[in-house]
Formats: sequence, C-alpha cells, structure tokens
Amino acid sequence: MKKLLIVSLVLGLFVSIGLAQSITQTPVVCDDGKLTLPMQGQNPVQNRGSITTHFSGGNGFCGNTFDLTFNADASITDMDIHWSVAGELCNVEIYYKSGTSYGFETTPSAWTLMDTITGVTAAGAGLPTNLGGVAGSPTFLAGQTYGIAFYVSNYDVLAGNLAYTNGQNTYSNSEVTLLTHAGFVFPIFTSIFYPREFNGTVYYNAGAVPA
Repeated sequence: MKKLLIVSLVLGLFVSIGLAQSITQTPVVCDDGKLTLPMQGQNPVQNRGSITTHFSGGNGFCGNTFDLTFNADASITDMDIHWSVAGELCNVEIYYKSGTSYGFETTPSAWTLMDTITGVTAAGAGLPTNLGGVAGSPTFLAGQTYGIAFYVSNYDVLAGNLAYTNGQNTYSNSEVTLLTHAGFVFPIFTSIFYPREFNGTVYYNAGAVPA
C-alpha cells in the first residue's frame, strides 16, 4: 500500500511538472516529426525591443534612409514599413553601413545588403506592414551610428508607394536613437528627396542575454 502511494505521488509530481512546462513553453516539432518541449536554459531568448516613428504618410516614393545608434550591442530582427495600397505584394531590400547614411544615399559601394524579403502583403495606408522577420543583421556596436537604407524593389510594377512624411525628426527610447533622413527615388541609390521621415517600426534584440 505504501509503495502504491509513493508511486502515485511521484507520477503526480511528474504530471504537474509536465503541465507547468506545457503552460509556459510551446512544443517544438523535431526533425523526425515528434513533439518535444525546449530544454530550459539551453537557448535563452534575447531582449526584444522596438522603436516606432509614426504612420502619418503625406508623401511617398520607393524607400527611405535613417540612422540608428544603440546604447548596447544590438541586431535588427524585423521591421514594419508603410505601403499605401492594401493587398499589394512588396519585395523589400534592406541595406546597412557603418556611420551615418547622410551623404551616402547615392553611393552604392558604401552599403551592404542585409536581407531581401519577397511577397510582403501590404496592410495599406495608415497601417504597419510587417516584413515577417529580417535576417542577416550585423551586430550594431554600442554607441556607434549605423545607416539603414531600404526600398521596395518592385515599386515600378505596383500601384502604391512607400508612404513617408516631409521633414526630419529624432526618435529615441532607453536603448536606441533613430534619426530620419531621406526618401529614395526609384531605383535605389540614384537620387533622393531630403528631408523625409521614415514611417514604421524597427524591432531589435539589444543588451545582455538573460540567464
């Protein structure tokens, strides 16, 4: 009888642990198709942050430039842009460079391609169009300024445009400062309109990885 009671208690403990894990963790499909729960502490998630300008529009063409300065080492994980016509499929190219983007908007050799994202479904005017993740981000070192340039590469076959706003502004939070610069003429790196404010959000991982 005692053995039965001990076995029941142990089984109950394992069930409780399993239930607790299932509440806090999402099962992962392995290569063999079986489900498993992620190992605790093996792959900690980095801090996720974001900075948003606005979605006011008022003007537009095919792309934008802006500068980012992080207070801790960081990487870009995703972006929202502002495309004016809902339902259109946008192909987006994102570039970066060390140092400010200002003055290098028509110098292609200064820029490195970060990612090309195809088939992004536009949400329409006044709404964020999410890119669904950005790959290839370098580590942006704390205290250093980096230029970002991006454009919709199939702009010429779409009805809408990349909405942005006349003017220039600085946006900041405790982790990053974003300074808007210019709007691109199609194709990218040929000519600009200045100053033009980027409409959108930059998502990033910044700071130390939690234990």
